[in-house]
Amino acid sequence: MKKIAVLITSYNRKDKTLECLEYFYAAISNIQHFSFDIYLTDDASTDGTADAVKTTYPNICIIQSNGNLFWSRGMNLAWQTAANKENYDFYLWLNDDTLLMSDAIEILLITSEQKKNAIICGVCQSAETQKITYSGYTLNGNRIVPNGKITECAYFNGNLVLIPQKVFNQTGFLDLSYHHGISDFDYGLRASKAGILSYTTSCPIAYCERNAIPDWYNANLSLKKRHKYFKSPKGGTPMLLFKYNYKHFGLIKAMYVFITNYILLLCPYLKMKK
Repeated sequence: MKKIAVLITSYNRKDKTLECLEYFYAAISNIQHFSFDIYLTDDASTDGTADAVKTTYPNICIIQSNGNLFWSRGMNLAWQTAANKENYDFYLWLNDDTLLMSDAIEILLITSEQKKNAIICGVCQSAETQKITYSGYTLNGNRIVPNGKITECAYFNGNLVLIPQKVFNQTGFLDLSYHHGISDFDYGLRASKAGILSYTTSCPIAYCERNAIPDWYNANLSLKKRHKYFKSPKGGTPMLLFKYNYKHFGLIKAMYVFITNYILLLCPYLKMKK
């Protein structure tokens, strides 16, 4: 029997986390020849997330942290805990606001069997509009919309991603220099440079709504508030974004994004009109 470690991080989203887990367990109810262990980082939630999860799903491994990890480092802590405990065949990234369709895990595993030793990104859509919300991307940044065929991608959103052990052995964990976002894109591009292919599923297999407009270019907020959020781990993170773009796309792209984001910080209506 093959073993899969499911990696989740959560902060003060008790209801969303419980709903995510409910949909996950429904999706694996008929899966044979695979076992699933869930590792959930609770980043010092104050809404009772850890207790609620432990009460409802006592077999889940809950890792407590100090509240300063955010998505990337929270996922890394869950991943490190899992890797130190067992020699898993696969690692599955799962966002706590992502609701799996009933055949999601089956499709991920079938796709992985067809594209051996590759990273598989599960495509997400909005439950309200049916539009694709999270997926893989081409190298020039176009989000991939499923067309019924498994599609190669350059990098991907980290909402629902299946990573084989062989890939992990080559690429390791997420880059800890990134607090929240960017690290999922970076992971895909690092894997690509190591000769590892990534693919999106042939159809949407989960529901997840797009995040609201970031506060750092919300024209309804003052410049002081926008700037504070811009420098935060969940904001524009200008230097980390510069590092990411310089590393993967070169100096010109890094400078362009750096300058453009500062223009949007100062003139957010430009983005909102667009």
